[in-house]
Amino acid sequence: MSTSFEIFPVANKIPTFDEVNKLLETRLVEFFQRYNIANIHNYSITLLNNDRVTNKFDPSMHLSMLPDYYCHFYSGPTEGIFLYYMKVDRLTYRIWQDEIEDKLAARRVSQTVYKALKNGYYWKVKRYDNQEPIIDLLFGYVTGVIAELVDGIIHTDDYAWEPDLFPVFSKDFFKFYFIPEVTKDLDCKEWSIKTIVNLGGSVNLL
Repeated sequence: MSTSFEIFPVANKIPTFDEVNKLLETRLVEFFQRYNIANIHNYSITLLNNDRVTNKFDPSMHLSMLPDYYCHFYSGPTEGIFLYYMKVDRLTYRIWQDEIEDKLAARRVSQTVYKALKNGYYWKVKRYDNQEPIIDLLFGYVTGVIAELVDGIIHTDDYAWEPDLFPVFSKDFFKFYFIPEVTKDLDCKEWSIKTIVNLGGSVNLL
């Protein structure tokens, strides 16, 4: 089973992997400090094509990536997470039209959504079950960092996190993702606590 986040950039900007990594490191340190986690958790990044053949990775590359390639964040033997650069098409518009029609949270940001769609591209971050704890955390943190760099809107329609909170602006995402103290959904709360503990941290819900 897989879940995914989508990032729709409001700013017409495509950041580099180096920009993503630098901000990602900052946001991870903030999270580690909050839950008393030692900053010893490593991950790797590579580029793969559809046949899973590795391409040379250069941190100065932009996240537009090469045709038919995607970015792979991984740690240990598990699958890791996958970052895809996507083109906006008619189906993308149709899905958003349905979402805006059916969901109040989407209607509230509809003007910004349509502005973002005009940029013509977005990113998808996909995660499969049974990952290393650092990968579970990176799933949302890679998403949030990219969105922060492009002033983006984050969305999920497959329960990547509490569905009622989406779509959400980048500035609000880190206020609740993997923060069990404010998480209402019991499955998400349990998952976040388990991940924090497995990373060597502690949670005080009192």
